[in-house]
Amino acid sequence: MKFSTTASAIFAAAILASTSLVTAAFAANPHFIKTPTITKNPDLSLTASFKAAGLGNVATDIFLASSGGVADLQCVNPGGNNPPPKRVDFGPLQGQVVTVTPRNGQVTANPTIGPPPLPGAAEICPNPNWTVQIVSLTYTDVVLHIQQGGVDILTFNFGDVDP
Repeated sequence: MKFSTTASAIFAAAILASTSLVTAAFAANPHFIKTPTITKNPDLSLTASFKAAGLGNVATDIFLASSGGVADLQCVNPGGNNPPPKRVDFGPLQGQVVTVTPRNGQVTANPTIGPPPLPGAAEICPNPNWTVQIVSLTYTDVVLHIQQGGVDILTFNFGDVDP
């Protein structure tokens, strides 16, 4: 098989370019600039805040996930004679995935998770006309995920969080 000089030069340039891209992708060193923080919101959702570097310039997916959790719910009747609270489990949960392209290998983001779907009065109270109040709520094993190509490249485990 014969190649012209131009075809050989183009082929060699393509091989060199693809090798450089592979090297750049593996040269990244993902890390957090500071320890990520988590904020408990009034609606019982959670928001993480962080800045990460060493991500290269590859599209990056960011989200919070929880293995589930537990809530204590109080049925409230108009007469004030409330039954004992009921404990309900929920989850697992995943917050909305946000896709960003790092700038100079860095991203700053604030992913959110929750609030969890919880049963209403018709599902847990003796009278469906009563109201439900949340006495306590705990998210279990809350993890911040930073992924490239569908693979975690950096995570941070907040553990159990009570909003």
